[in-house]
Amino acid sequence: MSLPVIVVGAGGRMGKAICGIVEEDPELSLVGMVERPEFQPAGAPAGCTVSDDLDAVLQMVSGKAAVIDFTAPAVSVNSAEICARRGAFLVIGTTGLSDEQKAEIAGYAKKTPVFWSPNMSIGVAVLQKILPLLTESLGPDYDVDILEIHHNRKKDAPSGTALMIADAINAEAGGKYEYVYDRSQVRQKRGAQELGISSIRGGGIVGDHDVLFCGPEEVVTISHVAQSRGVFADGAVQAALFLDGCEPGYYTMTDMLKGKMQCL
Repeated sequence: MSLPVIVVGAGGRMGKAICGIVEEDPELSLVGMVERPEFQPAGAPAGCTVSDDLDAVLQMVSGKAAVIDFTAPAVSVNSAEICARRGAFLVIGTTGLSDEQKAEIAGYAKKTPVFWSPNMSIGVAVLQKILPLLTESLGPDYDVDILEIHHNRKKDAPSGTALMIADAINAEAGGKYEYVYDRSQVRQKRGAQELGISSIRGGGIVGDHDVLFCGPEEVVTISHVAQSRGVFADGAVQAALFLDGCEPGYYTMTDMLKGKMQCL
């Protein structure tokens, strides 16, 4: 029997990509598309409810269901509350969450499985594991900077992926780094504790991330380029399948990929 899936933010670019993958997967069934009335997609498949009310859609589903949410921070927190109350498991790909919102979602994860990642790409998940190794190997003589580039409609900066990468590097370095987002008002040389994070917004760029380890006489650059939104949509769908059968808890890409890739 296929797993019922409800997509929140179904009218957005990520939502449309996810709906397309769900419709083509025989293990899944698209039963709900949640979106504000002015952005609701036309041409929903048979048996799929289009609404602006996630709670109402979940009431129409008998048994288990997966909810995939790529929206805005406040909307994702609301989705987590509803899923915890209704017993649905939830995949969140929303970025720009505050620490308070992350903590609130983690609280709801005590009642139902919740999967959150600011980047659903397998490549980025592997990158997150490689970078601490480079940090350890190259040592304090190498300055670290992160450059992230996204399309001109992305609202949050820096990207959630850039912050996730920075956190992985900083954890390996014992938490010594201070994140610096803008040097325009600074008239001093770079400090040893500085980790620079720069953002560019333009055109239709899906998502590029470069991590630079700058030594006295060489630069080591690690790059990830997302060539389409399909890589994130597919990761979100795989996360929904992963949660099917999981106990309540807070899950990440690392949890999903354990056992599949020895490096994780």
